[in-house]
Amino acid sequence: MPTPPDHLERLIGTAVRGLPPRRAPRTLESQVLAEIERRLAQPWWRMSYAHWPAPVRLLFLIACAALIALVVRASGWVISDVQSGALAGSLPNIAPAATSVSATLAAASSVARIIPPLWIYCGLGLVAVMYTTLFGIGAAAYRTLYVNR
Repeated sequence: MPTPPDHLERLIGTAVRGLPPRRAPRTLESQVLAEIERRLAQPWWRMSYAHWPAPVRLLFLIACAALIALVVRASGWVISDVQSGALAGSLPNIAPAATSVSATLAAASSVARIIPPLWIYCGLGLVAVMYTTLFGIGAAAYRTLYVNR
């Protein structure tokens, strides 16, 4: 007859608690303490973002936001140049790629205009329902597997 898991867990827990505490080897202890001291002695720019000074973190966030804005704006310029054909005229080697990109964009916009708005709303609603369902299943699985122990 198999032992119930709770009884087995208690049995192992009492057996382990009865053992005397073991001390880490001296070499391991000194290595760990040396590594902790080495990490604390590092300059701030070698540490994680949470250890950076507040003005530097703010400057970093501003620089990231500016870079994102620049990338979005540059991609808009490139797409408009590809659609107008200006990029293909200035760089003859890129003409076939520019033509295929503009044809793909034209086909995608034609398909997007054909789809009724109701279908788009229903699709977005279906995605929202599926996401909510997945979240609920994950929460139920977590409660079943981990919280009750």
